[in-house]
Amino acid sequence: SDVARVKQSLGIPKSDQVVVMVGRMAKEKNQQEVIEYFGKAGFANVSLLCVGGGPYEEQLKELAAGQPNADKIFFSGMVKPQEVGLYYHVGDVFVCSSQSETQGITYIEALACGLPSVCRKDPCLEGVVIDNVNGFLYETYEQFQEKLQMLLYDSKQRRAMARRAVQSVEKYSAKQFAKNVEQVYLKTLNKHKEEASFPLVQKQIMWYNARK
Repeated sequence: SDVARVKQSLGIPKSDQVVVMVGRMAKEKNQQEVIEYFGKAGFANVSLLCVGGGPYEEQLKELAAGQPNADKIFFSGMVKPQEVGLYYHVGDVFVCSSQSETQGITYIEALACGLPSVCRKDPCLEGVVIDNVNGFLYETYEQFQEKLQMLLYDSKQRRAMARRAVQSVEKYSAKQFAKNVEQVYLKTLNKHKEEASFPLVQKQIMWYNARK
């Protein structure tokens, strides 16, 4: 499979579960926290895959090399946008320690791929990563270690959260977006039925209905 091919190309043991972190490697993203926490936790038969590139990549590699489980931390380097989805699927759990996100696209992508998430608590995650529903929010190392261990070694819990992860991001789908826009247009119609823009709005609604 493509997942097996990626694991083999990076040297990730075939039987290992994979914790995946995706994003531009920059100091403000706080990826060093995940590497240090993962190093400290020392999970058995678990690898950490860091996906992406950026100005802080070499420093993060040096940090990883100094961890007790350095042989379990892998870097993919920059990945083509069309291939990022595959790297999510290599993972079993998504992690993120950033507190500088404005849109949080990686969180939504991970959840859409069925990855329960363990993320540092941040206001931007409100309504996205829902604690104990599609993932966990942490503020301390102890919480990070406990929640990640639960997802890695309790397969029943992980599968349940994976299902809820996918369900939780349906509101971000293109189909749902079209429905939301249609509702906006319908409200506009109700308020301004006699305005000259009416035919144009009708056309827009027809266009969204045709795309469903």
